[in-house]
Amino acid sequence: MCLEIESLARAMGWRVHCAYRRRQIGDYRYGPTRAQALRVGARTTRSQLMTSLDPFYAGYPRPGRLRVTEQGEVIHAKFGFPGVALRSLEVYLGATLHATLRPPADPEPAWRTCMDALAMTSRAAYSAVTDDPRFVPYFRQATPEAELSRLNIGSRPARRGGSPGGLDSLRAIPWVFAWTQTRSMLPAWLGVGEALEAALADGRGPLLHEMVERWPFFGSTLAMVAMVLAKASPEIARRYDERLVEPALREVGASILQRLERTRDVVQRVLDRPLLADNPVLERSIAVRNPYVDPLNLLQIEALRRTRDHEDPELVRGLLITINGIVAGMRNTG
Repeated sequence: MCLEIESLARAMGWRVHCAYRRRQIGDYRYGPTRAQALRVGARTTRSQLMTSLDPFYAGYPRPGRLRVTEQGEVIHAKFGFPGVALRSLEVYLGATLHATLRPPADPEPAWRTCMDALAMTSRAAYSAVTDDPRFVPYFRQATPEAELSRLNIGSRPARRGGSPGGLDSLRAIPWVFAWTQTRSMLPAWLGVGEALEAALADGRGPLLHEMVERWPFFGSTLAMVAMVLAKASPEIARRYDERLVEPALREVGASILQRLERTRDVVQRVLDRPLLADNPVLERSIAVRNPYVDPLNLLQIEALRRTRDHEDPELVRGLLITINGIVAGMRNTG
Protein backbone atom coordinates (compact mmCIF):
# COMPACT_ATOMS: atom_id res chain seq x y z
CA MET A 1 0.00 0.00 0.00
CA CYS A 2 2.80 2.45 0.88
CA LEU A 3 4.37 1.91 -2.55
CA GLU A 4 1.19 3.08 -4.27
CA ILE A 5 0.77 6.04 -1.92
CA GLU A 6 4.35 7.18 -2.46
CA SER A 7 4.10 6.83 -6.24
CA LEU A 8 0.89 8.86 -6.36
CA ALA A 9 2.30 11.53 -4.03
CA ARG A 10 5.44 12.00 -6.12
CA ALA A 11 3.34 12.36 -9.27
CA MET A 12 1.33 15.14 -7.60
CA GLY A 13 4.35 16.86 -6.09
CA TRP A 14 3.51 15.98 -2.49
CA ARG A 15 5.93 14.92 0.21
CA VAL A 16 5.00 11.65 1.88
CA HIS A 17 6.53 9.73 4.79
CA CYS A 18 5.41 6.11 5.30
CA ALA A 19 6.70 4.27 8.38
CA TYR A 20 7.61 0.59 7.99
CA ARG A 21 7.57 -1.23 11.33
CA ARG A 22 8.68 -4.81 11.64
CA ARG A 23 8.75 -7.02 14.74
CA GLN A 24 8.79 -10.59 13.50
CA ILE A 25 12.48 -11.18 13.29
CA GLY A 26 13.32 -11.86 16.90
CA ASP A 27 15.89 -9.13 17.18
CA TYR A 28 14.84 -5.73 18.48
CA ARG A 29 17.53 -4.18 16.28
CA TYR A 30 15.58 -5.30 13.19
CA GLY A 31 18.53 -6.65 11.29
CA PRO A 32 21.51 -5.01 9.59
CA THR A 33 21.07 -1.33 8.81
CA ARG A 34 22.28 -1.56 5.21
CA ALA A 35 20.07 -4.56 4.44
CA GLN A 36 17.04 -2.84 5.95
CA ALA A 37 17.71 0.34 3.98
CA LEU A 38 17.92 -1.59 0.72
CA ARG A 39 14.74 -3.52 1.56
CA VAL A 40 12.69 -0.45 0.75
CA GLY A 41 15.24 1.44 -1.34
CA ALA A 42 15.13 5.20 -1.02
CA ARG A 43 11.92 5.15 0.97
CA THR A 44 11.34 4.55 4.65
CA THR A 45 12.96 1.74 6.59
CA ARG A 46 13.23 0.54 10.16
CA SER A 47 16.61 -0.97 10.95
CA GLN A 48 18.87 -1.62 13.92
CA LEU A 49 17.42 1.29 15.88
CA MET A 50 14.54 3.06 14.21
CA THR A 51 15.76 4.50 10.95
CA SER A 52 13.85 6.37 8.27
CA LEU A 53 15.04 7.48 4.84
CA ASP A 54 13.10 10.22 3.11
CA PRO A 55 15.06 11.25 0.01
CA PHE A 56 12.09 12.46 -2.05
CA TYR A 57 10.65 15.93 -1.99
CA ALA A 58 8.14 17.22 -4.55
CA GLY A 59 8.74 14.12 -6.64
CA TYR A 60 12.48 14.66 -7.14
CA PRO A 61 15.40 12.85 -5.51
CA ARG A 62 17.42 14.73 -2.92
CA PRO A 63 20.07 13.62 -0.40
CA GLY A 64 18.70 11.04 2.02
CA ARG A 65 17.84 11.77 5.62
CA LEU A 66 18.32 9.53 8.61
CA ARG A 67 16.09 9.67 11.68
CA VAL A 68 17.00 7.47 14.62
CA THR A 69 15.12 6.67 17.82
CA GLU A 70 17.60 4.81 19.99
CA GLN A 71 16.39 1.88 22.09
CA GLY A 72 17.69 2.22 25.62
CA GLU A 73 19.04 -1.32 25.94
CA VAL A 74 21.43 -0.90 22.99
CA ILE A 75 22.76 2.59 23.65
CA HIS A 76 25.89 1.31 25.35
CA ALA A 77 26.41 -1.46 22.79
CA LYS A 78 26.30 1.02 19.90
CA PHE A 79 27.72 4.20 21.43
CA GLY A 80 29.47 3.18 24.65
CA PHE A 81 32.99 3.53 23.22
CA PRO A 82 34.25 6.20 20.80
CA GLY A 83 35.46 3.69 18.24
CA VAL A 84 32.21 1.72 18.31
CA ALA A 85 30.15 4.92 18.15
CA LEU A 86 32.10 6.08 15.10
CA ARG A 87 31.57 2.72 13.42
CA SER A 88 27.82 2.85 14.17
CA LEU A 89 27.56 6.29 12.58
CA GLU A 90 29.55 5.09 9.56
CA VAL A 91 27.11 2.21 9.10
CA TYR A 92 24.09 4.53 9.24
CA LEU A 93 25.66 7.01 6.83
CA GLY A 94 26.70 4.26 4.41
CA ALA A 95 23.24 2.70 4.45
CA THR A 96 21.59 6.06 3.82
CA LEU A 97 23.90 6.91 0.93
CA HIS A 98 23.56 3.49 -0.67
CA ALA A 99 19.78 3.43 -0.46
CA THR A 100 19.56 7.01 -1.78
CA LEU A 101 22.13 7.00 -4.56
CA ARG A 102 21.70 3.40 -5.74
CA PRO A 103 18.15 2.41 -4.85
CA PRO A 104 16.92 -0.96 -6.08
CA ALA A 105 14.28 -1.11 -8.77
CA ASP A 106 10.64 -1.44 -7.81
CA PRO A 107 9.54 -5.08 -7.42
CA GLU A 108 8.16 -6.87 -10.45
CA PRO A 109 4.41 -7.58 -10.40
CA ALA A 110 5.11 -11.34 -10.40
CA TRP A 111 7.26 -10.94 -7.28
CA ARG A 112 4.54 -9.10 -5.41
CA THR A 113 1.94 -11.67 -6.45
CA CYS A 114 4.19 -14.44 -5.20
CA MET A 115 4.81 -12.54 -1.97
CA ASP A 116 1.07 -12.19 -1.38
CA ALA A 117 0.67 -15.94 -1.80
CA LEU A 118 3.57 -16.60 0.57
CA ALA A 119 2.04 -14.29 3.16
CA MET A 120 -1.35 -16.02 3.01
CA THR A 121 0.16 -19.50 3.37
CA SER A 122 2.47 -18.35 6.16
CA ARG A 123 -0.33 -16.70 8.11
CA ALA A 124 -2.47 -19.84 7.86
CA ALA A 125 0.40 -22.03 9.10
CA TYR A 126 1.17 -19.63 11.95
CA SER A 127 -2.46 -19.56 13.05
CA ALA A 128 -2.76 -23.35 12.84
CA VAL A 129 -0.11 -23.60 15.57
CA THR A 130 -1.08 -20.67 17.81
CA ASP A 131 -4.83 -21.33 17.61
CA ASP A 132 -4.40 -24.88 18.94
CA PRO A 133 -6.08 -24.87 22.38
CA ARG A 134 -3.03 -26.68 23.77
CA PHE A 135 -0.62 -24.01 22.58
CA VAL A 136 -1.02 -21.39 25.34
CA PRO A 137 -0.67 -23.93 28.19
CA TYR A 138 2.37 -25.37 26.41
CA PHE A 139 3.88 -21.90 25.91
CA ARG A 140 3.55 -21.06 29.60
CA GLN A 141 5.12 -24.33 30.70
CA ALA A 142 7.92 -24.54 28.14
CA THR A 143 9.17 -20.94 28.38
CA PRO A 144 9.96 -18.51 31.21
CA GLU A 145 7.16 -16.21 30.01
CA ALA A 146 5.49 -16.04 33.42
CA GLU A 147 8.79 -15.32 35.14
CA LEU A 148 9.71 -12.39 32.88
CA SER A 149 7.58 -10.05 34.98
CA ARG A 150 10.22 -10.36 37.72
CA LEU A 151 12.82 -8.68 35.51
CA ASN A 152 13.30 -4.92 35.72
CA ILE A 153 13.11 -4.35 31.98
CA GLY A 154 10.90 -2.26 29.76
CA SER A 155 8.60 0.63 30.58
CA ARG A 156 5.38 -1.37 30.38
CA PRO A 157 4.10 -4.60 31.92
CA ALA A 158 4.56 -7.78 29.91
CA ARG A 159 0.80 -8.08 29.44
CA ARG A 160 -1.82 -5.51 28.56
CA GLY A 161 -4.12 -4.94 31.50
CA GLY A 162 -1.91 -7.11 33.72
CA SER A 163 -4.12 -10.15 33.15
CA PRO A 164 -2.79 -13.68 32.51
CA GLY A 165 -5.00 -14.00 29.43
CA GLY A 166 -4.18 -15.56 26.08
CA LEU A 167 -1.68 -14.43 23.47
CA ASP A 168 -3.73 -11.35 22.60
CA SER A 169 -2.87 -9.77 25.96
CA LEU A 170 0.87 -10.48 25.65
CA ARG A 171 3.07 -7.66 24.37
CA ALA A 172 5.43 -8.26 21.44
CA ILE A 173 8.72 -8.00 23.32
CA PRO A 174 8.05 -10.66 26.01
CA TRP A 175 6.50 -12.90 23.34
CA VAL A 176 9.77 -12.96 21.39
CA PHE A 177 11.90 -12.77 24.56
CA ALA A 178 10.38 -15.98 25.97
CA TRP A 179 11.05 -18.04 22.83
CA THR A 180 14.57 -16.65 22.56
CA GLN A 181 15.30 -17.95 26.06
CA THR A 182 14.44 -21.52 25.04
CA ARG A 183 16.47 -21.17 21.82
CA SER A 184 13.54 -22.13 19.57
CA MET A 185 13.13 -18.55 18.22
CA LEU A 186 9.58 -19.45 17.17
CA PRO A 187 8.10 -16.03 16.22
CA ALA A 188 10.86 -15.36 13.69
CA TRP A 189 10.34 -18.39 11.46
CA LEU A 190 6.93 -19.97 12.14
CA GLY A 191 5.03 -20.14 8.84
CA VAL A 192 8.05 -19.40 6.64
CA GLY A 193 8.80 -23.04 5.90
CA GLU A 194 5.24 -23.91 4.94
CA ALA A 195 5.01 -20.89 2.64
CA LEU A 196 8.24 -21.70 0.83
CA GLU A 197 7.38 -25.39 0.55
CA ALA A 198 4.02 -24.51 -1.01
CA ALA A 199 5.68 -22.19 -3.52
CA LEU A 200 8.23 -24.84 -4.50
CA ALA A 201 5.49 -27.45 -4.88
CA ASP A 202 3.65 -24.98 -7.14
CA GLY A 203 6.67 -24.75 -9.45
CA ARG A 204 7.78 -21.30 -8.29
CA GLY A 205 11.32 -22.31 -7.40
CA PRO A 206 12.96 -20.31 -10.23
CA LEU A 207 10.85 -17.29 -9.31
CA LEU A 208 11.91 -17.54 -5.65
CA HIS A 209 15.58 -17.70 -6.66
CA GLU A 210 15.07 -14.65 -8.88
CA MET A 211 13.45 -12.78 -5.97
CA VAL A 212 16.35 -13.63 -3.67
CA GLU A 213 18.87 -12.32 -6.19
CA ARG A 214 17.09 -9.24 -7.48
CA TRP A 215 14.68 -8.06 -4.75
CA PRO A 216 16.50 -6.81 -1.63
CA PHE A 217 13.28 -6.88 0.41
CA PHE A 218 12.86 -10.62 -0.12
CA GLY A 219 16.54 -11.54 -0.08
CA SER A 220 17.33 -9.70 3.15
CA THR A 221 14.20 -11.05 4.83
CA LEU A 222 15.24 -14.62 4.09
CA ALA A 223 18.81 -13.82 5.16
CA MET A 224 17.56 -12.59 8.54
CA VAL A 225 15.34 -15.65 8.94
CA ALA A 226 18.41 -17.77 8.16
CA MET A 227 20.36 -15.91 10.86
CA VAL A 228 17.71 -16.68 13.47
CA LEU A 229 17.47 -20.31 12.36
CA ALA A 230 21.24 -20.61 12.77
CA LYS A 231 20.93 -19.36 16.34
CA ALA A 232 18.09 -21.75 17.18
CA SER A 233 18.91 -24.99 19.02
CA PRO A 234 16.33 -27.79 18.79
CA GLU A 235 18.40 -29.82 21.24
CA ILE A 236 18.14 -27.15 23.95
CA ALA A 237 14.46 -26.48 23.23
CA ARG A 238 13.76 -30.19 23.58
CA ARG A 239 15.34 -30.15 27.05
CA TYR A 240 12.83 -27.51 28.16
CA ASP A 241 9.98 -29.72 26.98
CA GLU A 242 11.35 -32.81 28.67
CA ARG A 243 11.86 -31.16 32.06
CA LEU A 244 9.10 -28.55 32.24
CA VAL A 245 6.15 -29.61 30.07
CA GLU A 246 3.55 -32.14 31.13
CA PRO A 247 3.42 -35.24 28.89
CA ALA A 248 0.01 -34.39 27.45
CA LEU A 249 1.41 -31.17 25.92
CA ARG A 250 4.76 -32.40 24.66
CA GLU A 251 3.29 -33.26 21.28
CA VAL A 252 2.92 -29.51 20.66
CA GLY A 253 6.63 -29.00 21.24
CA ALA A 254 7.58 -31.97 19.09
CA SER A 255 5.49 -30.58 16.23
CA ILE A 256 7.15 -27.16 16.57
CA LEU A 257 10.64 -28.66 16.42
CA GLN A 258 9.70 -30.69 13.34
CA ARG A 259 8.56 -27.46 11.69
CA LEU A 260 11.84 -25.84 12.68
CA GLU A 261 13.89 -28.55 10.96
CA ARG A 262 11.73 -28.39 7.83
CA THR A 263 12.06 -24.60 7.75
CA ARG A 264 15.84 -24.84 7.99
CA ASP A 265 15.93 -27.22 5.06
CA VAL A 266 13.65 -25.26 2.77
CA VAL A 267 15.27 -21.88 3.54
CA GLN A 268 18.65 -23.32 2.56
CA ARG A 269 17.13 -24.71 -0.64
CA VAL A 270 15.68 -21.34 -1.62
CA LEU A 271 18.85 -19.44 -0.69
CA ASP A 272 20.88 -22.16 -2.42
CA ARG A 273 23.48 -22.10 0.35
CA PRO A 274 23.97 -23.05 4.01
CA LEU A 275 22.31 -20.69 6.47
CA LEU A 276 25.33 -18.47 7.22
CA ALA A 277 27.52 -19.14 4.20
CA ASP A 278 27.47 -15.43 3.38
CA ASN A 279 28.38 -14.36 6.93
CA PRO A 280 31.32 -16.42 8.25
CA VAL A 281 32.03 -13.85 10.99
CA LEU A 282 28.57 -14.35 12.51
CA GLU A 283 28.83 -18.11 12.04
CA ARG A 284 32.09 -18.10 14.00
CA SER A 285 30.61 -15.81 16.65
CA ILE A 286 27.68 -18.17 17.25
CA ALA A 287 30.02 -21.16 17.44
CA VAL A 288 32.13 -19.37 20.05
CA ARG A 289 29.15 -18.20 22.15
CA ASN A 290 27.12 -21.43 22.20
CA PRO A 291 29.41 -23.35 24.61
CA TYR A 292 28.84 -20.57 27.13
CA VAL A 293 25.11 -20.15 26.53
CA ASP A 294 24.21 -23.87 26.58
CA PRO A 295 25.08 -24.36 30.29
CA LEU A 296 23.02 -21.26 31.15
CA ASN A 297 20.03 -22.86 29.44
CA LEU A 298 20.49 -26.06 31.44
CA LEU A 299 20.75 -24.07 34.67
CA GLN A 300 17.66 -22.10 33.73
CA ILE A 301 15.65 -25.25 33.10
CA GLU A 302 16.47 -26.55 36.57
CA ALA A 303 15.84 -23.16 38.19
CA LEU A 304 12.44 -22.93 36.48
CA ARG A 305 11.50 -26.43 37.61
CA ARG A 306 12.46 -25.76 41.21
CA THR A 307 10.97 -22.27 41.54
CA ARG A 308 7.68 -23.50 40.10
CA ASP A 309 7.62 -26.21 42.76
CA HIS A 310 8.81 -24.04 45.63
CA GLU A 311 9.43 -20.29 45.85
CA ASP A 312 12.97 -19.56 46.96
CA PRO A 313 14.55 -16.05 46.74
CA GLU A 314 17.99 -17.44 45.94
CA LEU A 315 16.63 -19.66 43.18
CA VAL A 316 14.69 -16.72 41.74
CA ARG A 317 17.85 -14.62 41.78
CA GLY A 318 19.73 -17.39 39.98
CA LEU A 319 16.92 -17.72 37.45
CA LEU A 320 17.05 -14.01 36.63
CA ILE A 321 20.81 -14.22 36.19
CA THR A 322 20.40 -17.02 33.64
CA ILE A 323 17.81 -14.96 31.74
CA ASN A 324 20.17 -12.00 31.49
CA GLY A 325 23.06 -14.26 30.56
CA ILE A 326 21.15 -15.94 27.73
CA VAL A 327 20.09 -12.52 26.42
CA ALA A 328 23.73 -11.42 26.33
CA GLY A 329 24.81 -14.63 24.63
CA MET A 330 22.04 -14.77 22.04
CA ARG A 331 22.14 -11.04 21.34
CA ASN A 332 18.41 -11.19 20.67
CA THR A 333 15.97 -9.81 23.22
CA GLY A 334 12.50 -9.28 21.86
